[in-house]
Amino acid sequence: MTFLPHVIYCMLVNRKTIFILVAVAFGAVAFHFRNVSSDGAVEVVIAHFNDLGGRIQANKKGRGGIIRLAGVWRRFQSKHPDAVLLGAGDMITGSALCTLTHGEGVFRLVDMMGMDAFAPGNHEFDHGVKQYLKFMEIAHFPFVAANLRPGKSLGKITLADAPYVILDAAGVKIGVIGLAHPATPFLTFRKNTRGVDFLKSAPSVRKLISEVDNKAQLVVALTHIGMNNDRKLARRVRGIDIIIGGHSPEATYRPVRVGKTWIAHAGDNGNFLGVVRVRLNPATEKVVKVKGNLLPVGSRTPPDPDMATAAAAEEEKLPIRPDEVIAEALGHYDKNEDLAPWIARLMKDYSGADVAMVNIGGVRADFEKGSITYRDVFRVMPFDNQVVVIRIHGKELARWIRKGNLITDRSFRPDRSRFYKVATMDFVVSKRRIPEGDLRTTQLKVRDLMIQNLKRRGTLRL
Repeated sequence: MTFLPHVIYCMLVNRKTIFILVAVAFGAVAFHFRNVSSDGAVEVVIAHFNDLGGRIQANKKGRGGIIRLAGVWRRFQSKHPDAVLLGAGDMITGSALCTLTHGEGVFRLVDMMGMDAFAPGNHEFDHGVKQYLKFMEIAHFPFVAANLRPGKSLGKITLADAPYVILDAAGVKIGVIGLAHPATPFLTFRKNTRGVDFLKSAPSVRKLISEVDNKAQLVVALTHIGMNNDRKLARRVRGIDIIIGGHSPEATYRPVRVGKTWIAHAGDNGNFLGVVRVRLNPATEKVVKVKGNLLPVGSRTPPDPDMATAAAAEEEKLPIRPDEVIAEALGHYDKNEDLAPWIARLMKDYSGADVAMVNIGGVRADFEKGSITYRDVFRVMPFDNQVVVIRIHGKELARWIRKGNLITDRSFRPDRSRFYKVATMDFVVSKRRIPEGDLRTTQLKVRDLMIQNLKRRGTLRL
């Protein structure tokens, strides 16, 4: 497949090729505007998606997944060849292919989308810095992040191809400044980001605004910091025309305006392709009008044949058959209300603990009524979390539970005068200080415990 390159200027380092578009080659120069309306305004079209979460196939309702998302993008691109495609992070974590290839299989597929710029999400670090750098090698699109810096332990390693890139769309130069989530070290195991400094969002963008504004007619922040933080960024930094964001699962059916900045998110799991249309006065470089919408990726969406073929080839290499049925769900089971307590009970029974608990966010998806496949289990528990057992005083346990970010196997009020044997996941204890003698790792993955139970029972009733 071939894609029209949009990058006309880029502060790329290390390995990505820099293309300087030439008028003869593309039939236009940077200042020859296309898509000019009767009032002299130019329309710039930005397509975007975020938080794919490793979703390859559509869910049981036919929604989402990169195979169908690619189909929507191909058709849209054929009608809007000047459109740019931006990715707002978290391409990985959430599927068997992702977990079993440490994200590489997913990035090989994502690379086929032909993105023009990508801001790394927190899940891009789920397999450590070395693997994150592998994703940069796989990708033919630039990773942009203005707030990533290598610490002393990493030396002069390159964590992004550039803090920003300048793209061309319809003859308009678009400056795209990337932002990773400053809290990434707290959103994954700390060891996964060791040596990487994640700087604050607003100062990182603010110091680049003038430089980018001098080179571009439209300034875009491509972020993976969540909607609330995008709103704060829009209020704190002047000069951002558009924020294309990710991290929170919100789908903005219409762009949200905060001051003079417009914000757009496209949900998650490849359920939508976001579209933002900007009418710009090229003479004054002022935004005249912004409108946008979400193109649904549903059961009526034809899959992209090239992506389907490539995905099948990737999954054929796996040690499991993702669509093999291992059990039957007798109802629809919610990830937090049903599955988290069930998983906690499995850990409690396995370890002989007094109580067990799972962190909110540790269980990623529901089980829908009907067959349960390996693919479904990996969606629910994509992480390689292991069962651990800790010895903890009731007073401290009560404090953990009171914070409200843990789900226990049952309604539980600790006795503050005694010690408890508690089963949980290694991610939970990685955020807390546990004396070495009070912690035991079982080496059993939580997901494997689930699979064993499902195979033994054959049916799941909760």
